[in-house]
Amino acid sequence: MPRGTAGASDAHQELPEGVVELGDVSEHAHPRMLRMAGPASPHSAGELSGLYGIAPLPAGRPLREQPYNLISMAERAQEFRTPREVESARPLLDSTCSIPLSEFNGLVGRYTFKEADWVRCQLEEKGSVCRQLHGHSWVAKRKDGIESYIGKYCAHGHFGADSNFAAEASRMRRELLIDSLVERLATRLSDPGFRSRLESANVLLGVLRDRVRSFRELWPAALLLRLREMSKTGNRNVAIEFLYVERDEKGHETRQWQP
Repeated sequence: MPRGTAGASDAHQELPEGVVELGDVSEHAHPRMLRMAGPASPHSAGELSGLYGIAPLPAGRPLREQPYNLISMAERAQEFRTPREVESARPLLDSTCSIPLSEFNGLVGRYTFKEADWVRCQLEEKGSVCRQLHGHSWVAKRKDGIESYIGKYCAHGHFGADSNFAAEASRMRRELLIDSLVERLATRLSDPGFRSRLESANVLLGVLRDRVRSFRELWPAALLLRLREMSKTGNRNVAIEFLYVERDEKGHETRQWQP
């Protein structure tokens, strides 16, 4: 009697839970039964409320006390595309001054300029000012409030090991990302057709869930569990055995599982 084997390729993409990929079975094999075998396997509440409509903490709720310095009280990050934008938004910017690490007191924004608008780095190290032309990095603040440009390579090469600078750079990236996402969301919500498309997608999602549920009802629980384990672990090896049933002249059956 015919025999057959089948396997699942390791190159297949991982399937989400509840979605099953099955291979073809040869039409020349006529098993009575088929079985699968395999091994089992730092903003304040008020600030956030004003920016994004997030409700402040209830009155009387204790907050963890921590020491504050000028950096911890820094204003929200800004994004600049031209030197004119920086000069307009930051009246204390002085492109002729210098900023040594000992005078660093926080970051106020990130800039990305076209080559025609590149500026000079104002980092000072051992009495020497960098003055390297660049177009992408941070606007930094000194302890006296004066602000200046810090080139990308100087920022990471000389300030990178400073914990205050690292914390400020992380805060800048986080706040700029949040602002970008909020702006994109606001744009979406202002689209008159967005709500109808969202509702249509929700209806389609419900249909797909019903189909997956009906599919699961067709298979034994043990088989579904095995398929979930395969999806989670990435184990694509499947051993398929066929049950062959033979009857002699007297009607006695002989059953045997074979690969």
